[in-house]
Amino acid sequence: MLRVLRSTANVVLRLVAILSLAVFLVIAVGPRTGKFQVLTVLTGSMTPTAPQGSMAFVAPKSRSDLHVGDVLTYAIPVEDHHVVTHRVIEVRRTNHTTVVRTKGDANKAADPWIAELHDRTVWTERFAVPYLGRAIAALRSPLAHRLGQLAPILLAVAFLRNLWRKEEAAPDAVAA
Repeated sequence: MLRVLRSTANVVLRLVAILSLAVFLVIAVGPRTGKFQVLTVLTGSMTPTAPQGSMAFVAPKSRSDLHVGDVLTYAIPVEDHHVVTHRVIEVRRTNHTTVVRTKGDANKAADPWIAELHDRTVWTERFAVPYLGRAIAALRSPLAHRLGQLAPILLAVAFLRNLWRKEEAAPDAVAA
């Protein structure tokens, strides 16, 4: 029975390690390629498309390919210029710029501003994973940082303990 539990625990730990590596590659390394970015959804304005606490994956798109219905991530043109991800409800193009009006899916009214987009490339949402943003936020907490610092020490102790047990369990050589 103990052997089955250990075997199951080893499989689970390996799966967790592989999953952790995959999440790390997608969230930390992948965005450095410039092919996508990951954002945590902080409000419920895009519910049900991307509820609060979701992880939104956005990718670059040519500004000239932006259309009504796309979910655009951009810095708002007023106040603190924070970044929002809202659906495009109107697009007007001129020679050098694109003007858009946006609205959060859960909001009753359109955003109170009109945004001018000057860059050739804009960022649009491809998909959102509910709750993943909350998990990432939890991993950024002080407690998670402390546990992250303790994890290598605990793993080393477990490895050494396992190593010492194997040495103790080895049969003594029989003198002939």
